[in-house]
Amino acid sequence: EYAKAVKAYEDALRHLPGDADLTRNYIDALVGAARDAARHDRNRESAEMYSSAIETAPERRAELLREYADQLTYSGRAAVAVDLYREIIAGQFGSEINDLRLHSALGLALLWSDQPAAARMVFERLLEIAPQDIEVRERLAESLVSLARREASIDRNAEAAALFERALTLAPGKRAEWLKEFADQLTYAQRAPEAIERYSEMLHDFPLSSEARTDVRLSLALAQSWSGALHEALTEYEALIADDPSTFAAAMVQL
Repeated sequence: EYAKAVKAYEDALRHLPGDADLTRNYIDALVGAARDAARHDRNRESAEMYSSAIETAPERRAELLREYADQLTYSGRAAVAVDLYREIIAGQFGSEINDLRLHSALGLALLWSDQPAAARMVFERLLEIAPQDIEVRERLAESLVSLARREASIDRNAEAAALFERALTLAPGKRAEWLKEFADQLTYAQRAPEAIERYSEMLHDFPLSSEARTDVRLSLALAQSWSGALHEALTEYEALIADDPSTFAAAMVQL
């Protein structure tokens, strides 16, 4: 019943402000409530309580800063968390500087604050230390995908394809999620025959929705036409239009 304890101590401190024992007990209750909120994914609420605890008892900053940073990350304030993680890593608070999970948390905060290049640097270093760590591999892959999407947005398709390819090697469990984007970049990077293989894989192996299947088939037809397989491309376009006449406009744009 941390919430009740917090309220009780707050009421008591209004009558006895500055009482050392009451303050200590209040901070303990507040930290307990923050941890309980974090366990129930009430991250913003948890972060606010950690902030209050640190402000009220700055001597406990070293103890609580990591947990506070974690809750900032998960409550949509990853950019603020980045500075806190760096403060810890800088060595102010001792042995945590060598904590792989701490560095991984920094990388995640960088990634979630739209700093994928910096996140990539962190996870590349962690991969050297722990090459089989699944979380490190997946976070590095996510950083690479974010960078790939940036490259794709400025038509650097070969670079984007290379980033997607490495991401899929690092995190094969994400194949269904990222393969379409990879194949698209292969097409636009003048590697249409390789793209055709990926589109065919999706159509044969992935449980696609009707809309997603149509999208893949349109992309397949485009890759076929760009690879010189014009008969196959026209056959696919004709089949698409026969299945769903509304795809005619999309097909005409590609043709």
